[in-house]
Amino acid sequence: MLKSKKLRVLSILMAVLMVLSVFSVITAFADDDEESERGWFVKNTYTLKAGEAKKLGFVNQGHGPDTWYSSNNKIAFFKNEDSSGTIYGLKKGKITVSMWDTNGEKYTCTVKVTTNPKLSKKSITVEKGKKATVKIIGKSALVKNVYKNTNIAKVVSKKTAKKIKIKGLKKGKTTLKIKVNGVTLKLKVKVKE
Repeated sequence: MLKSKKLRVLSILMAVLMVLSVFSVITAFADDDEESERGWFVKNTYTLKAGEAKKLGFVNQGHGPDTWYSSNNKIAFFKNEDSSGTIYGLKKGKITVSMWDTNGEKYTCTVKVTTNPKLSKKSITVEKGKKATVKIIGKSALVKNVYKNTNIAKVVSKKTAKKIKIKGLKKGKTTLKIKVNGVTLKLKVKVKE
Protein backbone atom coordinates (compact mmCIF):
# COMPACT_ATOMS: atom_id res chain seq x y z
CA MET A 1 0.00 0.00 0.00
CA LEU A 2 2.84 2.38 0.79
CA LYS A 3 4.37 1.47 -2.52
CA SER A 4 1.17 2.36 -4.43
CA LYS A 5 0.93 5.74 -2.64
CA LYS A 6 4.52 6.49 -3.63
CA LEU A 7 3.73 5.52 -7.22
CA ARG A 8 0.64 7.73 -7.22
CA VAL A 9 2.60 10.74 -5.83
CA LEU A 10 5.36 10.08 -8.32
CA SER A 11 2.80 9.92 -11.17
CA ILE A 12 1.22 13.23 -10.09
CA LEU A 13 4.65 14.83 -9.80
CA MET A 14 5.56 13.59 -13.31
CA ALA A 15 2.27 14.95 -14.70
CA VAL A 16 2.90 18.37 -13.12
CA LEU A 17 6.45 18.42 -14.55
CA MET A 18 5.13 17.55 -18.01
CA VAL A 19 2.54 20.34 -17.87
CA LEU A 20 5.22 22.83 -16.76
CA SER A 21 7.60 21.78 -19.53
CA VAL A 22 4.86 22.09 -22.19
CA PHE A 23 3.98 25.56 -20.81
CA SER A 24 7.63 26.69 -20.97
CA VAL A 25 7.89 25.51 -24.62
CA ILE A 26 4.70 27.42 -25.54
CA THR A 27 6.02 30.56 -23.79
CA ALA A 28 9.34 30.27 -25.64
CA PHE A 29 7.52 30.10 -28.99
CA ALA A 30 5.40 33.14 -28.05
CA ASP A 31 8.55 35.12 -27.17
CA ASP A 32 10.11 34.15 -30.52
CA ASP A 33 6.99 35.39 -32.35
CA GLU A 34 7.14 38.75 -30.55
CA GLU A 35 10.85 39.15 -31.38
CA SER A 36 10.29 38.25 -35.03
CA GLU A 37 7.75 41.10 -35.33
CA ARG A 38 10.44 43.66 -34.47
CA GLY A 39 11.81 45.60 -37.44
CA TRP A 40 15.30 46.94 -38.23
CA PHE A 41 17.13 49.49 -40.34
CA VAL A 42 18.85 48.02 -43.41
CA LYS A 43 22.04 49.94 -42.44
CA ASN A 44 23.32 51.33 -39.16
CA THR A 45 24.80 54.38 -40.91
CA TYR A 46 23.59 56.21 -44.03
CA THR A 47 25.59 58.87 -45.91
CA LEU A 48 24.39 61.61 -48.21
CA LYS A 49 25.57 64.93 -49.62
CA ALA A 50 24.16 68.40 -49.06
CA GLY A 51 21.08 68.85 -51.24
CA GLU A 52 20.55 65.10 -51.60
CA ALA A 53 17.44 63.21 -50.51
CA LYS A 54 17.61 59.56 -49.48
CA LYS A 55 14.97 57.09 -48.37
CA LEU A 56 16.16 55.23 -45.29
CA GLY A 57 15.69 51.48 -45.62
CA PHE A 58 13.61 49.95 -42.84
CA VAL A 59 12.37 46.37 -42.70
CA ASN A 60 9.21 45.98 -40.68
CA GLN A 61 7.67 42.80 -39.41
CA GLY A 62 4.04 43.74 -38.99
CA HIS A 63 4.38 47.22 -37.49
CA GLY A 64 5.32 49.83 -40.09
CA PRO A 65 7.14 53.12 -39.55
CA ASP A 66 4.96 55.82 -38.00
CA THR A 67 7.04 58.81 -36.84
CA TRP A 68 10.54 59.90 -37.94
CA TYR A 69 12.74 62.36 -36.04
CA SER A 70 16.12 64.01 -36.79
CA SER A 71 18.34 64.95 -33.84
CA ASN A 72 19.43 68.12 -35.71
CA ASN A 73 17.20 69.59 -38.43
CA LYS A 74 19.95 72.04 -39.42
CA ILE A 75 22.08 69.12 -40.73
CA ALA A 76 19.38 66.82 -42.16
CA PHE A 77 15.61 66.73 -41.81
CA PHE A 78 12.39 64.94 -42.73
CA LYS A 79 9.83 66.91 -44.75
CA ASN A 80 7.09 65.57 -42.46
CA GLU A 81 7.58 63.61 -39.25
CA ASP A 82 5.18 60.98 -40.56
CA SER A 83 6.95 60.80 -43.93
CA SER A 84 8.03 57.74 -45.85
CA GLY A 85 11.50 57.90 -44.31
CA THR A 86 13.06 60.23 -46.88
CA ILE A 87 15.71 62.44 -45.29
CA TYR A 88 17.12 65.63 -46.84
CA GLY A 89 20.76 66.63 -46.35
CA LEU A 90 21.54 70.29 -45.70
CA LYS A 91 25.11 70.67 -44.48
CA LYS A 92 28.08 68.67 -43.25
CA GLY A 93 27.53 66.86 -39.96
CA LYS A 94 26.23 63.75 -38.23
CA ILE A 95 22.81 63.11 -36.70
CA THR A 96 20.85 60.34 -35.05
CA VAL A 97 17.56 59.36 -36.65
CA SER A 98 14.87 57.98 -34.35
CA MET A 99 11.87 56.16 -35.76
CA TRP A 100 8.85 54.89 -33.87
CA ASP A 101 6.71 52.17 -35.42
CA THR A 102 2.94 51.87 -35.14
CA ASN A 103 3.41 49.67 -32.07
CA GLY A 104 5.41 52.38 -30.25
CA GLU A 105 8.80 50.63 -30.63
CA LYS A 106 11.79 52.96 -31.12
CA TYR A 107 14.62 52.32 -33.62
CA THR A 108 17.71 54.44 -34.33
CA CYS A 109 20.37 54.83 -37.00
CA THR A 110 23.05 57.38 -37.89
CA VAL A 111 23.01 59.73 -40.88
CA LYS A 112 26.17 61.54 -42.03
CA VAL A 113 26.03 64.48 -44.43
CA THR A 114 29.47 64.52 -46.05
CA THR A 115 29.48 67.91 -47.83
CA ASN A 116 28.42 71.52 -47.44
CA PRO A 117 26.68 73.48 -50.17
CA LYS A 118 29.03 75.61 -52.29
CA LEU A 119 29.13 77.99 -55.22
CA SER A 120 30.54 76.97 -58.61
CA LYS A 121 32.74 80.09 -58.53
CA LYS A 122 34.38 82.04 -55.70
CA SER A 123 34.58 85.27 -57.70
CA ILE A 124 33.09 86.79 -60.84
CA THR A 125 33.44 89.86 -63.00
CA VAL A 126 30.32 91.45 -64.47
CA GLU A 127 29.66 94.63 -66.44
CA LYS A 128 27.52 97.38 -64.97
CA GLY A 129 23.87 96.72 -65.89
CA LYS A 130 24.63 93.13 -67.03
CA LYS A 131 24.18 89.77 -65.31
CA ALA A 132 26.42 86.80 -64.59
CA THR A 133 25.31 83.31 -63.51
CA VAL A 134 26.69 81.18 -60.65
CA LYS A 135 25.52 77.66 -59.81
CA ILE A 136 24.75 76.51 -56.28
CA ILE A 137 25.98 72.96 -55.65
CA GLY A 138 24.25 71.01 -52.91
CA LYS A 139 21.16 73.18 -52.52
CA SER A 140 18.05 71.58 -51.06
CA ALA A 141 14.93 72.35 -53.09
CA LEU A 142 12.98 72.60 -49.82
CA VAL A 143 15.00 75.47 -48.28
CA LYS A 144 14.98 79.07 -49.52
CA ASN A 145 18.19 81.01 -50.11
CA VAL A 146 18.84 84.28 -48.30
CA TYR A 147 20.71 87.02 -50.19
CA LYS A 148 22.61 89.94 -48.68
CA ASN A 149 23.09 92.45 -51.49
CA THR A 150 25.22 95.58 -51.70
CA ASN A 151 24.97 98.84 -53.65
CA ILE A 152 27.58 97.54 -56.14
CA ALA A 153 25.95 94.19 -57.07
CA LYS A 154 22.92 92.18 -56.17
CA VAL A 155 21.33 88.76 -56.67
CA VAL A 156 18.28 89.01 -58.93
CA SER A 157 17.08 85.39 -58.69
CA LYS A 158 14.26 83.71 -56.81
CA LYS A 159 15.07 82.41 -53.35
CA THR A 160 14.51 78.85 -54.59
CA ALA A 161 17.04 79.11 -57.45
CA LYS A 162 19.87 76.62 -57.94
CA LYS A 163 21.46 78.97 -60.48
CA ILE A 164 21.65 82.57 -59.34
CA LYS A 165 22.03 85.68 -61.46
CA ILE A 166 24.23 88.50 -60.19
CA LYS A 167 23.56 91.99 -61.59
CA GLY A 168 26.25 94.66 -61.64
CA LEU A 169 24.90 97.97 -60.30
CA LYS A 170 27.93 100.29 -60.31
CA LYS A 171 31.67 100.09 -60.79
CA GLY A 172 33.57 98.63 -57.85
CA LYS A 173 34.33 95.50 -55.84
CA THR A 174 32.10 93.85 -53.26
CA THR A 175 31.36 90.57 -51.53
CA LEU A 176 27.85 89.14 -51.65
CA LYS A 177 26.66 86.79 -48.92
CA ILE A 178 24.41 83.95 -50.05
CA LYS A 179 22.90 81.72 -47.36
CA VAL A 180 22.21 78.21 -48.72
CA ASN A 181 20.78 75.43 -46.48
CA GLY A 182 21.76 77.57 -43.48
CA VAL A 183 25.41 77.94 -44.61
CA THR A 184 26.66 81.43 -45.52
CA LEU A 185 28.67 81.43 -48.76
CA LYS A 186 30.67 84.41 -49.99
CA LEU A 187 30.99 85.52 -53.61
CA LYS A 188 33.50 88.22 -54.61
CA VAL A 189 32.12 90.43 -57.34
CA LYS A 190 33.96 92.95 -59.51
CA VAL A 191 31.74 95.29 -61.50
CA LYS A 192 33.33 97.10 -64.42
CA GLU A 193 32.00 99.83 -66.76
